Amino acid sequence: MNAIKKDLFKGILTTLVVLLVGFFLQPRLANKYIPPIRAYTLDSYIKNIVDTKEASRKDFWEFRDKYDFGTFSIDPKQQNDILFFLMDMDFIPQLSYSSRHIISIGGQTSMSKLATKSGSLLNPIVDSQSTRLLKLEDGYIFLSITPLSEEKTFNGYMDKIELVEGKNYWLEVAKITK
Repeated sequence: MNAIKKDLFKGILTTLVVLLVGFFLQPRLANKYIPPIRAYTLDSYIKNIVDTKEASRKDFWEFRDKYDFGTFSIDPKQQNDILFFLMDMDFIPQLSYSSRHIISIGGQTSMSKLATKSGSLLNPIVDSQSTRLLKLEDGYIFLSITPLSEEKTFNGYMDKIELVEGKNYWLEVAKITK
């Protein structure tokens, strides 16, 4: 009987160790349930943008996928709080992402680079022709422009979006909170 208890204990312990190792090696789960890991993921992503002064859209998709679970919508009209940043831009909103810590809107534009906004109330941390990063009290605003040809290589929703003639670039605006 003692050997059975010992084997049962070993089995339970092995199962717990495997589950814990799997939990910590799966970044989506660790980021969702362990705030310090989520904060580290955000800080690392922001530091990379600041260091390189650029952010690829593919890297943003990977970051967004790891940082927080969310849902996509092909009807992004509900994301009004970040539409403020798009008011003066030639932009057709077509895809939104919503989660507890990230909301974003993406769509087609004819702009090939981000216009500089003089007199802005928000001073950008990074301000290049294709990437803009603004610091907020509770997070960041991220803007990025990518040619549609590049966007199609990693954005699986491009097959579901009607392409507009003359709009050869994809603009993404995201609000990322801690």
